[in-house]
Amino acid sequence: MTRAAHTILVLLLSFGPLSVSAQVPADYFPASVGNSWQFMSDEGEFVTARVRSTAVINDTNYVVIDIPFARADTIRVDGSGLVWQRDSGIEYLLFDFVSTEVSIYDPPPAWNAKKILLGRDVTLDVPFGTFTSCIVFDIDRAVDFGDYSFAFAPGVGFVQLMDSTGLTYGLTAAVIDGLGLANEEVPVARERSLSISVFPNPTDGWTNVTISGNKATVTPEVTVFDALGRRTLLVGSAADGFDTTDWAPGVYVVRATTTDKSGLTRTGATTFVRVR
Repeated sequence: MTRAAHTILVLLLSFGPLSVSAQVPADYFPASVGNSWQFMSDEGEFVTARVRSTAVINDTNYVVIDIPFARADTIRVDGSGLVWQRDSGIEYLLFDFVSTEVSIYDPPPAWNAKKILLGRDVTLDVPFGTFTSCIVFDIDRAVDFGDYSFAFAPGVGFVQLMDSTGLTYGLTAAVIDGLGLANEEVPVARERSLSISVFPNPTDGWTNVTISGNKATVTPEVTVFDALGRRTLLVGSAADGFDTTDWAPGVYVVRATTTDKSGLTRTGATTFVRVR
């Protein structure tokens, strides 16, 4: 899970609900690095989705994105409006914004799901406002896991999430291509992210890690993934760094997570390059 807030430039909306008209399918998932979406549940809990970084795998450009209730994913958004997730060296269709009808398709294996149900032209009321022409993806998972739901609006991206317990989170603020969107009547979470620095970068041996933003004084759990999304290292006590001497050259993702006694989780991620 991700708990974070991000602000660059805030556009205050003092008028009524926002209605967004339909655009081309690719506009449903703006995937520039730095884009973020903050949500609030009916219980006042905040979560954030954020595009963290880029990665090049086999001459193909990907982005690494933190999606609430899921691990950091390596994804690719093609020009037609299809979102692909790379898992164990294979691309799987994650979000299909192209089909013009309600459809069902198979999800990536990492989601432990049976199928994805797609709903179109949905109108949603969330804390930020009202969005039209939304596309909703219901992730139908095994009974023991619980289902997820993700809703997108054109030109904005994520506008509503549902976790595996059925708790719904509505959009409160967003940063899209450097432009911050907020509603002055809607509460915004204070900074709840972790900032991670890795040095030296590139590295060929010992790699130092520094983490800031951990105001809960909870020891972070640090996980490293390779470019295929496979977990390479889990450091439960979050030491000052780790040794990459025996690692294969390539791009790696470092992710840190803390959870305090109240259940609030803070997450941060960054990339580094292992050279020969």
